[in-house]
Amino acid sequence: MSLLPRRGFIGLRVKLLIGFTLIFTLVFALTFGWFYWYSSREALAKIRTDLLNTVHGATLGIDGDDFARMSSGSLVKQASTVYPLYVQHQQWMRQIHDIEPHANPYTFISAGNGKKVLWIGDVFRVTHPDRATKFKEVYDASKTQLYDGLTRLTLNMHPYQDQWGTWVSAYQPLRDHTGRIVGALGIDFSATYLQEVQQQIRNTMFKVFFLTYAVLFLLVYLLSSSLTRPLARLTHSVQGVADGNYDQNFELFSRYKPRDEIDILGRVFGKMVEQVRQREQTLQRRVQELRIEIDETRKAKQVKEIVDTELFRDLKQKARTMRTRANQPTSPVDLVKNKDATEPTQLSETRSEQDRADDLQDSPGTAPALP
Repeated sequence: MSLLPRRGFIGLRVKLLIGFTLIFTLVFALTFGWFYWYSSREALAKIRTDLLNTVHGATLGIDGDDFARMSSGSLVKQASTVYPLYVQHQQWMRQIHDIEPHANPYTFISAGNGKKVLWIGDVFRVTHPDRATKFKEVYDASKTQLYDGLTRLTLNMHPYQDQWGTWVSAYQPLRDHTGRIVGALGIDFSATYLQEVQQQIRNTMFKVFFLTYAVLFLLVYLLSSSLTRPLARLTHSVQGVADGNYDQNFELFSRYKPRDEIDILGRVFGKMVEQVRQREQTLQRRVQELRIEIDETRKAKQVKEIVDTELFRDLKQKARTMRTRANQPTSPVDLVKNKDATEPTQLSETRSEQDRADDLQDSPGTAPALP
């Protein structure tokens, strides 16, 4: 009869796999969250550094005095000195974009009323004419940090959305040779770039996560198998003992190297089984002896019941009488007379009774011998 439960049984290997899987899942989730936060922060820091370097480098390529003359003139007359400065300025915008493809440079000046600005240069007029601004087009910058760029270096690393897209931006003032602020340069990095960096981090981490997870799961499976295989064999041996088969080789568990608790458990079970075998053999001998004693007692009781009957006492008295007569000396004359006087049937009956009495006296048991 199997001692293993049919319902609700969960093997040790399954428990180990579930336990380690839950632990690894929790550890990996925490590790993934931390590493994603750390990588995103580092990526954002890199984008911030690139953005600052780009705006600083782009500012150095703009002459503040030329920018002031250009922004104060008009592009209606292409023969004027404004137009060549504008063309040169736009070429510099394109060159910045070519050096840093994620950068979208533009320049602007204050409109003089409120937080409104006038667009001067714009790389979109070269790369995306359908979405570009116009020269000296008015723009309301009250909802952005754009106007702050006219007074100080301003960095906005929180993605924001406008009519041209979603961006992170940096703004820096433009100064003439006297140090007077004549306008500002803006550099936009598309937030898609930031999202692409974050997505690349997630994809890389997911690949590493699942690869490491699969390797660890395989290692846990192999480890659990090495731990549960001896226990399964030990369980099978103990089940055999429970079914009455004591011929189990528990010394096999001592072969596992290095020796551990399985070895100790196998030796303990082996010693215990040997003691149980000896006790069972002793118990069987005692039961056999007790059965013999019970049979002897039963026989003695049956004999006692027989000798205590009236019939046995009568037979015993007749046997005693016949022995007495047999022991008395008689003459030949008396024998002849007795012989003539005794019927043959009576003599036969007497002999039969004497034979039965002798048989009872000679029978085994605790019955008393006939006197």
